[in-house]
Amino acid sequence: MKRESIDLPADVMDRLAEMALQSGKTLKTYMEGVLVRKASESNPSPSTDSWFDDEGNMRIVRSGIRSLETDGGKIYTSAELKQRLGQ
Repeated sequence: MKRESIDLPADVMDRLAEMALQSGKTLKTYMEGVLVRKASESNPSPSTDSWFDDEGNMRIVRSGIRSLETDGGKIYTSAELKQRLGQ
């Protein structure tokens, strides 16, 4: 492993410390996890659509992929989707 020193604004460090505390991790462990995860992710959108940069959106995508892999997923007709959406 390579060690690097980085400088971050105090307000960013404060926010990261809060996020680390909420996750039950040390600041160092939390930051390393975030950086490793971010470095290993790639935006799956050919146009690098920023929608895919949102972790909440990607959780939904990964959940859908797991659903397809485990139970084949559910295919809806447009009429069923309209009905589910109340249209």
